[in-house]
Amino acid sequence: MAHAMYTTAMVLVAALAGSSAHSTDPPALAGGYMVELHCGKPVALTDAIAAELYAKAVQFVMSAEQNSNNPQWKFPRSEVQQEYLEALTSDYVRVSIAEPLRMKTRGGDVRALQIVIRISPHAADWRSRYEDHFTDSLFTIDESGEAVGYALYAGIAAYRLLAVVAEIPNHSCRIPPISDLRRVLDGAPP
Repeated sequence: MAHAMYTTAMVLVAALAGSSAHSTDPPALAGGYMVELHCGKPVALTDAIAAELYAKAVQFVMSAEQNSNNPQWKFPRSEVQQEYLEALTSDYVRVSIAEPLRMKTRGGDVRALQIVIRISPHAADWRSRYEDHFTDSLFTIDESGEAVGYALYAGIAAYRLLAVVAEIPNHSCRIPPISDLRRVLDGAPP
């Protein structure tokens, strides 16, 4: 049912063709995608910014070494679902994809209809609830509608995505200033 509602509500922003199996470039799409930036309220995006956020989100997923569908995953699945729901109540980027997107991650192949990235800081008490987690939140929604969590991904990929958000005029996202993000992207420690 969720997939049917998703398909009905899908707005196609762009269509791309081609693919690159061993590249770090995002996989090409046969259909289209929609990118949402939510910072307390929806933020208007140009097609160029949406395309850039799409590319950075896919690269972020592709950098992951673990996901909650892998047998090596050590975190409770219930925490993955709870953290996903919390991500949707914060500032986030969501990429909705018209057709399941197959991505080759460092931890194996995944298929996704959505990518959700929490971009705002967690609440002060997050460590008491999730002692075994880091502060970033990266999820995909698979074809069955389940949230898949990710771990051991490239932190620099998060900074690259945040830098795109930071350049959007008048955004209200709770993220580091662009000057801090640029310093990290230029090689300084976070």
